[in-house]
Amino acid sequence: MNNSNQVLETVVNVVEQVDGSASSSSIKHYNSEEKVKSEISLLNGFSYEQLNYMIRKSAHFFEYAVLASLIGSLLHCYRYTWMNRIIYALFMVLLCAILDEYFQSFVDGRNSSVKDILIDFSGAIVGCLLLELMMITKIKIKSLFLSKVSSYKKC
Repeated sequence: MNNSNQVLETVVNVVEQVDGSASSSSIKHYNSEEKVKSEISLLNGFSYEQLNYMIRKSAHFFEYAVLASLIGSLLHCYRYTWMNRIIYALFMVLLCAILDEYFQSFVDGRNSSVKDILIDFSGAIVGCLLLELMMITKIKIKSLFLSKVSSYKKC
């Protein structure tokens, strides 16, 4: 059986188990939750906890990449140079990540981690680099287009 059929079969099993547990007692619900976790752990050989961890950290990486690119875009509107845009955006995002972890340390059941700050900051770096890459590409396309338009006017 190929991978796509195995994944489809796993999803069907998970849906059947969740639907069956909706009207049952809490013990059955707990058992079906454990079955769902074990079915999910079959996907690519990762445990449920590992998949949960990877998805949460990837979401943080992506959120901070978007935040950095939005801040960079805002600074571009105010005509900051590309280097200042990157420096200011990274500084603001780093400050947000540090404050997020600091406030998280006061929440019961949560802890703060330098690793989380590094994941967030690396997302910000990628966001800034992608933004600058898009801006460079936009400028090159725009100049190429304008040079072609100006050559048509000369004819």
